[in-house]
Amino acid sequence: MKNTENKYGKWLIWLIYIVLLAVGVPWYWDSGDKTIWFGFPAWVMVAIIVSLILSCLTAWLLQRPWSETPEENNNQ
Repeated sequence: MKNTENKYGKWLIWLIYIVLLAVGVPWYWDSGDKTIWFGFPAWVMVAIIVSLILSCLTAWLLQRPWSETPEENNNQ
């Protein structure tokens, strides 16, 4: 059962990365959009926030213990 949880966990992580990258890249913003947040265009703030989230997610994943597959015992 643990293997299926790991498999779905890996897919979920990849899905989160893909969604965040799709949101963070400003390809979908209208070129005429003049929305300003905190003195910056809105697309810049979205890109910065998504970059921060991706950085925190990556740091959190790297600090988690990695699951290691047990090596087969070849005592002959």
